[in-house]
Amino acid sequence: TGWRVVVTAPEADFLGDLKAKQRTGLYLVVAVGILALTVTIPLVVKLMRPIDELQDRADTDPLSGLRNRRAFHNEASAQFASARRAGKPVAVVMIDLDHFKRINDTYGHLSGDEIVAAVAGRLSGALNQEDLLARFGGDEFAVLLPKVDVTTARTIASRLKRAVTDAPIKTSHGPVYVTISVGVAA
Repeated sequence: TGWRVVVTAPEADFLGDLKAKQRTGLYLVVAVGILALTVTIPLVVKLMRPIDELQDRADTDPLSGLRNRRAFHNEASAQFASARRAGKPVAVVMIDLDHFKRINDTYGHLSGDEIVAAVAGRLSGALNQEDLLARFGGDEFAVLLPKVDVTTARTIASRLKRAVTDAPIKTSHGPVYVTISVGVAA
């Protein structure tokens, strides 16, 4: 027959140090994790800021501060799809500065830039927050009007026209009267 020898001792005598080290290790891991998060999150935010700024620059026209053509297309595509699903109307207003080449030739490109920026400001001031205004080209602007039917779009187009043409635009060469052509589609 085989003999079996059994020794009994309190668990703490054998595992006490191991459990204490395990607990200390766990506390250390949690502390390092919290420290890593408090350092990493601000670092990631700081690293992402230039990427966000680049994205903003890629979507923004530097002269007017408005969305550019690419950003307008991206947003308009999403708005059209959403309106189609919801069965809501959408209108687009296209705006072109009349005789802009003549303005640049007469007053210079600096004054032309001042006029583009001023027109952008006037158009922006005549629109609602949910309307999307973009500089579409050199002297062209586009406005996306969500939830707007053709009749309301025509009224808004008239308001935009008045906002630009009612008063001259101050430039470095003096005041310049500007007219625009406006088209509406819904």
